[in-house]
Amino acid sequence: MKNQWKETNRARFLIGKLLFKDIRSGDDGDKNGRVRRAKRWALIAIAAVFIAGSILTAGYAFNYYNTLKDVFFAEPTDIEEMSEFSPSAVWFTQESGNPYQIQGILAYLESYEEGSLKLRIVNVNDIPVKLISVQDMDGNYTYPFSEDSYLEPTPSYQSQIFSFNNVQEAMLTKLSEIIVNYQYDDNIARRALVIPFKKMDEEVFNGTEIRTRDNTREFDFIRTDNSSIFFTGDNVRVDQPLFIPSGKTLRISAGQEIDLVNEAFIVSRSPVVFEGTSNQPIRFITSDESGRGLLVLQAQEESFISHSIFDGLDTQRSGIWELTGSVTFYESDVAISYGTFINNPSEDGLNIIRSQFSITDSYFGNTGSDAFDADFCQGVISETVFENTTNDAIDVSGSQVEVINTITRNIGDKGISVGENSTLHLQSVTIENAIVGMASKDYSHLSGKDIDISNTRIALTLYIKKPEFGPARITLEDVHIHGDIDIEYLIQPGSTLVINGQTIQPRAAAKEALLFEKMINGEPIQ
Repeated sequence: MKNQWKETNRARFLIGKLLFKDIRSGDDGDKNGRVRRAKRWALIAIAAVFIAGSILTAGYAFNYYNTLKDVFFAEPTDIEEMSEFSPSAVWFTQESGNPYQIQGILAYLESYEEGSLKLRIVNVNDIPVKLISVQDMDGNYTYPFSEDSYLEPTPSYQSQIFSFNNVQEAMLTKLSEIIVNYQYDDNIARRALVIPFKKMDEEVFNGTEIRTRDNTREFDFIRTDNSSIFFTGDNVRVDQPLFIPSGKTLRISAGQEIDLVNEAFIVSRSPVVFEGTSNQPIRFITSDESGRGLLVLQAQEESFISHSIFDGLDTQRSGIWELTGSVTFYESDVAISYGTFINNPSEDGLNIIRSQFSITDSYFGNTGSDAFDADFCQGVISETVFENTTNDAIDVSGSQVEVINTITRNIGDKGISVGENSTLHLQSVTIENAIVGMASKDYSHLSGKDIDISNTRIALTLYIKKPEFGPARITLEDVHIHGDIDIEYLIQPGSTLVINGQTIQPRAAAKEALLFEKMINGEPIQ
């Protein structure tokens, strides 16, 4: 087996060498230039796979090279050179491309538990395969397939699952040493090593609509011009996922109401411009309580949202793909003024990721979990109110954010939480009625001036939640902590709290150790 893998590695190297040799060949200026360029780009992708390595055996790798040979007209000398490196492979014979000379199946470990084993097996050849048995590499344990266990070739390489019971525990403890014995109609015994993990789940690729790029033609309320996409009518009903392509701007006008029903959501790869007014705000609602909100995905220009209400929306979800925000901006800069995010049952009312943002004169209320979550962002929040959240009001990770003239009240967990090497600066911030007023963790620095904290279980806390980061820091001036407060300062040793220029020393109380344990484990603090 060791020699077989040695041959496989040498074969991979040679395949990559030969492919890159083909890539470099040819003159783009000749009459076949376009064909050669297409050939080269295809080969680049395949060569990268082989150079990076593969779990395929040498025989199966050569099955791919057979295809390359037929499609890209590999030179006979290439085949001869490869035969010198791997004499046991198909290239040792003069029958290059002979299906009887290549591995016919791929077998994956679907699942295993005490006494049972499931394998997913696919025929990757062009001729039928008969499955004989499963055994360990040393041949100590053998479990036969049923007599009619045949795998026919299929255009889409469909797989089947085979189950075995009463499997010895000694075999299940060496999952990387399980063999499938099989044969073609020539009755010659062959074997394939089981790949010790699950085959790529087809649900990842076929069970979600997120890969849809543009289905705007399916909606009769959509109008487009050279640069923009518009919704027509005052009341727009969206009853299936809507995908806006890149290269445009999605524009929604004052007074329009967008009703997302039947689990519909909107994904825009273009920037959005929502231009509501104080008298005629834009409203995103869900009359059947199933709507799944808005995602702006890798838009090339900044989005602008003004006087817009997002009410009762859940997170975007399709198959196994699911986000956390009722409204999400991913790698898409955005400026929000007079935005309202209310009654959203999602994990985040608004989630902004890898973007620059500004949020002014806005309101977040009655959120099912966190009101606002910024991940790897730069931004400013000002003149904004957060209240009645189940978890955090403002949650910042890996970001640099400034919060100005902002109020949080009636917060189910933390008023302000910063983590993962974030920097957050506060100016004139009020926190009323929260479990934790402010938390700085994981090498983050929270600083501020003119801070008012009242009626919290813990006013300020600093700790390490993720061990790959270091201790945290809080530096505050002009802080007023009052009302019903259980613990003013909860400081994990190593972290630093400075109030009005004075460093506050941590206390080693058993009660505080228990609270730290709960916070690190994400348990609620009552």
